[in-house]
Order: sequence, then C-alpha cells, then structure tokens
Amino acid sequence: MNGLPKGHYRFFVGCNLNFETELVKELREASPFFLELDGRRHQHLLNFEVQQGGVEFTAPLHIGLQVNFFSKLANRVLVRCAQKRIKDFPAFYQWIQKQRKQGLLQSFSADHRFCFEVSASQSRLNHEKRLIEIMEEHFKRDDEAEQKIFLRVFNDDAILSIDSTGLLLHKRSQKEVGKAPLRETLAAFCFRKIMGDRNPSEIKEIVLVDPMCGSGTLLKEAANYLQPQLDREYSFLK
Repeated sequence: MNGLPKGHYRFFVGCNLNFETELVKELREASPFFLELDGRRHQHLLNFEVQQGGVEFTAPLHIGLQVNFFSKLANRVLVRCAQKRIKDFPAFYQWIQKQRKQGLLQSFSADHRFCFEVSASQSRLNHEKRLIEIMEEHFKRDDEAEQKIFLRVFNDDAILSIDSTGLLLHKRSQKEVGKAPLRETLAAFCFRKIMGDRNPSEIKEIVLVDPMCGSGTLLKEAANYLQPQLDREYSFLK
C-alpha cells in the first residue's frame, strides 16, 4: 500500500467482537518470539491499532505472517494489498488491473486460482456481482481454491486483501477430528482472563481445573499458551 516502507505491508488480524483489546495484549506478548529472516529475534516495537472485529498493524511481510503461528485469539490474518477511494466501475476496473501487475498479487502466476469474498455497501459500487465479474477478468476464479482474495467496499472506499491463513485459526491442527462444544478461540480467551495480570512465567505454578468436563479444549489452550501452532497448513506457505 502507498506510503509504507519498502517490504512492509498493512495487516488486519480478525477476531471475535470484544476480543480486540485482549488480542492486542496477546500480540504484544508474542511479538518478541517472531523471527527475522536471519533467525534472530524480532526487536522492533509493533504499533497495533484496534478496529471493530480485529487489529491492524504494519510490519515486514515475514513478520506479519508469523501471527498465524502465535495468535490463539485470531480468526484469520489478512494482508492489505491496496486501498483507494473509487466512485465508478471504470475506475475500479483500472485499479484492479493495476493491482494484478504490482505488489504482492504480482507474485502469483497467471494460472494461479483464487476464490473471492466480496462485500459492498453504502457505495456507488454497490453491485457485488459486477465487482466479481471485473475481478474474474484479472484473476482466475475457483470457489474451491485455498487462496482467497477479499474485497470490501464501504462508503466508496475499496480495500483489497489476500488471506494468509486458509482454514480459520481456531482449527489448531489438521490431525484433530470432531468439533468441540467450546471453540478454541473462546477457550483461549477464557484462559487469558483466568490468567489476569499474571506473568506468563507463572503458568507452571497454576493448577487449572477444567469445569467443562468435555473434550479438554480449555486445558489444551492453557497447555499451549504462547506456543506456536506449527502442525497445520497455512495458505501463505503455498
């Protein structure tokens, strides 16, 4: 996006409503564990901005993508590719055409397939079918594709993003089967509230009793607190 340092991108980390403040706290705790390309720990302070339903921040691509590994409260991580105020479809066509030839989207081959998630409201571009038709002229569409492009148009402000996550992040591992009554993100949120202001180093001193007596989701989230989730697939790896 315009105005960012070279190699930096704007990221949006989506979460459940009212999880935003706790998500910022989690990301600040996890960011010292992010690795630079040379294997050293990430040293720079990230500036997180709370949005409704998520958190935004700017970082190098390899840093922002690591949120997928560490966040237990997030649903998905979007990489913002472009944002512009657009008032008519010819301008939108030219904008999409330009985005296909530059930035992150340029790195995908012409044959790469995407699925689309498009929403438009309170805008002169309030015609989602036409928006999709224009995108189909520049990106190969496949509703079963793992890579997803998000387009949101609100009040004539268009934001184009690409999903880096794939399956929502509450899917902790592809090896797990069945659905727990308590979603993993909610269990992680509950455990963080139980922890309160305690230092993460105090976890070993805590005896946690799971009142749910079900599949042990709360206990699993406590056991994996601040541990990276490495045993599942992410769309950015492909």
